[in-house]
Amino acid sequence: MASETFLASFGLIGLSLVELHGIDPQRFAEQVGIASIEIPDARTRLPAQLADECFAKAASLIPDPAFALRAAACWHPSNLGTLGYAWLSSGTLRTALKRLVRFSRIIGEKAACRLEDGADALAFIFDHGRGDTVVGQAMADYTLALIVDMCRTNFGPTLTLQSVTLRRPTPKNLKPYEQF
Repeated sequence: MASETFLASFGLIGLSLVELHGIDPQRFAEQVGIASIEIPDARTRLPAQLADECFAKAASLIPDPAFALRAAACWHPSNLGTLGYAWLSSGTLRTALKRLVRFSRIIGEKAACRLEDGADALAFIFDHGRGDTVVGQAMADYTLALIVDMCRTNFGPTLTLQSVTLRRPTPKNLKPYEQF
């Protein structure tokens, strides 16, 4: 059985994120065993284990436990391959989120997501597949920050979430989460 992978261009968001925190992305990449931060083509895939190692390394270098929330400032539709442009062409957030669920395995094979219709809300459920670990917590912040920002890109900056529930201990400092 082949190991789980993720779309390498999605990883470019992570390199931009560490750079946003004052870390040289080329040096960071070399420290985790990536020879070049140039991606040979849009279909390049990398092992999911490498993403885990990158999140662990970033968490050890960046003192802010909520560092991954800033990923929202680092993405471009091209980082998400086909999903990025399908997302932008969505007429509603419901359509966009359905496309995200459908295309999510292209972005990363280890994570899973789904939608649930409620009486007065649409729930997006995301499981990064890493459990309650430092890597899992950073991965949740990273991915959910991207998704919320993607929703705000389509809807507008006034979009507010009705509620957010995380399956982990409450962060010691809730302010970055509340502000985001």
